[in-house]
Amino acid sequence: MWPTSPPPVTCSPRTPRPDATHHLTPRTRTNPLTTHHDVCAYRRDREWWQDAVVYQVYPRSFADSTCNGIGDLPGILDRLDYLVHLDIDALWISPFYTSPVRDGGYDVADYRDVDERLGTLADIDRLIAACHESGLRIIMDIVPNHTSSDHR
Repeated sequence: MWPTSPPPVTCSPRTPRPDATHHLTPRTRTNPLTTHHDVCAYRRDREWWQDAVVYQVYPRSFADSTCNGIGDLPGILDRLDYLVHLDIDALWISPFYTSPVRDGGYDVADYRDVDERLGTLADIDRLIAACHESGLRIIMDIVPNHTSSDHR
């Protein structure tokens, strides 16, 4: 180990949504190999995605807000504070488009709409806005090679 450890890197939590009810406090990361200066210098010439922590969510199983046994977009929104607390950089959402679900929702029938079992277009708009307000990037899984035979 180092003869004298460098000071820990202090990370501030992302700005919470105005209606958030979580209790985030700044956390201290201790990494004996880097200082705050080293991290900033390292990331200066890199794209955000090269060092990002990305959390993938499969909507049908992540969180069920309606208690019908199927996860949904409002369920993700309800747990967004938890994801922010994990200090992730981006949220990757698996397909939530209209689907006959013959292939776990990856058989998309309509890329321009949300599967009614998972929510509405308004729900995804709210989720996107909440992610951006929380400082998260959002990646939506578009799977053109998995188009359903029921495609419209």
